[in-house]
Amino acid sequence: MSPRDGHLDELATDRALERAWATPPTLWGWFTTVDHKRIGRRYIATAFVFFLLAGLSAVAMRMQLAQPDNTLIGPDEYKQLFTIHGTTMMFLFAVPVMEAMAVYLIPLMAGTRNIAFPRLNAFSYWVYVFGGAMIWIAFMLNVGADTGWFAYVPLSGEPIPVGSMARLICWTSGAFRTGGSDGQVGPGRRLAIAGRAVGAHGAPAVRASAASTGLP
Repeated sequence: MSPRDGHLDELATDRALERAWATPPTLWGWFTTVDHKRIGRRYIATAFVFFLLAGLSAVAMRMQLAQPDNTLIGPDEYKQLFTIHGTTMMFLFAVPVMEAMAVYLIPLMAGTRNIAFPRLNAFSYWVYVFGGAMIWIAFMLNVGADTGWFAYVPLSGEPIPVGSMARLICWTSGAFRTGGSDGQVGPGRRLAIAGRAVGAHGAPAVRASAASTGLP
């Protein structure tokens, strides 16, 4: 208890702290929450939405390949489908859903109130949503990238026409925002350190690791 709270008893102090840490039950509170459990659940729910979209794109590709000389999907649209499917599965589902579990579980395993830099963690979720939406909106407007999610040759080896620059910009910008959310803005490095400590030595080691990595 700090000197400025000396006039409060222990119960009053606990209540004051709960009010300070609580998420306001309003729409603004829903948007601005920094609770790692809520953010983790949002990551999981959003990742599975993208997983559903990736599944629908896979079904569309399989329908095109179901019989020879099928004209259901044109060559350009098929390359866009191929790219958006791989991009979504890797950058919008596989990596985020694993980090979502870490965001939710690691602070509980460590016995901490929240993750390190909770506002930055909350911001990373909205960056992830914006990046994914940018990729899919570009696809829906028929200006999606068509170089494959890996952007290797031969799909990316041809000169890029002027009209395709918008596709490349939308795809790379969306992937950059999503990747920044998962790898740099998000809590990946700190969670990895804490996770190794949990697995090796349990919660006491995590608290020692947390002290060295900035976790509260």
